[in-house]
Amino acid sequence: RDLAFLVVALPTLLTITSLLLPPQPLELETRVGILAACIGLGASLAFGFQVYRGLLWQAEQAVRNAYLQAKASSAAKSSFLATMSHELRTPMTGVLGTADLLAASPSLGPEERRHVETIQESGRALLRVINDIPDLSKVEAGALLLEPEPADVNLEVTGAITLMAPIAKAKGLTLRMDVDCDPRVQVFDRT
Repeated sequence: RDLAFLVVALPTLLTITSLLLPPQPLELETRVGILAACIGLGASLAFGFQVYRGLLWQAEQAVRNAYLQAKASSAAKSSFLATMSHELRTPMTGVLGTADLLAASPSLGPEERRHVETIQESGRALLRVINDIPDLSKVEAGALLLEPEPADVNLEVTGAITLMAPIAKAKGLTLRMDVDCDPRVQVFDRT
């Protein structure tokens, strides 16, 4: 290939050289010297071209390896999130089922019933979060589709406050809700 490059480049080099030289005839030794210089220049260019191609190939390999590594890491993360979501969903479903059985008990007092309802609401909210874990990969890929639906803003905020109230109370914080939304029903993605 280097020789082919020289053969292709040599006429161009000779043309350039002839433009730079005076128009009078040159002695044979001078012509041979110029030809040798052109061949040397062509060889240098061919060598430089080969070095450049080698560096370019190395850069392409580095980019390709980085891409493959990123793709493998993303696949491992997606697999982990799917497995984790499944492992959390199973016991949460059991908690919700038990809370539903408890809520059906006629022997619960009003305060106990409120506690069971809080368990149910919090459990359902947590189950929604668990079900949304696989969507993290979709968000990163820009492929997550929102599901807007009509919902009561006051009811959604109340649910969030109810969910966070025990945590806030344990930290000595007071949660306050001030929703001024008209109409109360808005269209949004509840997740």
